[in-house]
Amino acid sequence: MKYIGRLLYASKEYYWMLASAVASIVIYTALNLIGPGLISNLIDLLTGNFSKANIPEVQRLALLLFCTYLLRAFFRLGSDYWAHCAAWNIVAKMRIKVYDHLQKLSLGYYSDKQTGQIMSRVMNDTAQFELLIAHAIPNILSSALIVAGVAILLVLLNPWLALLTFIPVPFMVAFSLYYSKKIYPAYSLHQTCLGDMNAVLQDNLTGLKEIQLFGRQNSAQKSLVSRHTDGGTQL
Repeated sequence: MKYIGRLLYASKEYYWMLASAVASIVIYTALNLIGPGLISNLIDLLTGNFSKANIPEVQRLALLLFCTYLLRAFFRLGSDYWAHCAAWNIVAKMRIKVYDHLQKLSLGYYSDKQTGQIMSRVMNDTAQFELLIAHAIPNILSSALIVAGVAILLVLLNPWLALLTFIPVPFMVAFSLYYSKKIYPAYSLHQTCLGDMNAVLQDNLTGLKEIQLFGRQNSAQKSLVSRHTDGGTQL
């Protein structure tokens, strides 16, 4: 959470995009909760003592349901659009900041670093911000709002049913925390292996003429494949 906070603070000029995405997610989630209620009322009306007098009410519910689904599609599109716009702008800004930081480092820093590794930090690592901002955070926020909304509705309908339904939730949260602690080192190792593989690939492509001239294609290929497979084996 500390790193997400630092990332958001560095992206404060795009807060209006993020706020638009969050507002769209909240409205979209609310519409997701309203839709089933309208369907339930409509089914009760149609399966009960239906008569011609109920036709205006059926038409009203059907119109509300249609508007609900139409607005839900609109705000889902809005949330995806604003989240991706913010993510792409933040990724571009972070790449510029990383490049500016690299220019300020001492010559000793580059003594044991390959060009491909540095390029991987600038391009591949910053690209993960797009997945975080445009996909992970909106999905988590939407899921949390849905769970909270469903919990409130269940408590209002039947408190005992709500209690039984949410018994597995603490176990799910505990498993998620345990899984995140286990997966983080593997993900970090994956990014390191990706940087090493990019370094080898960059060196091979830079010296491709020499590799072809001396017939070292198989050796270069084995070097690249070993970096890729070693990373997968360690994971």
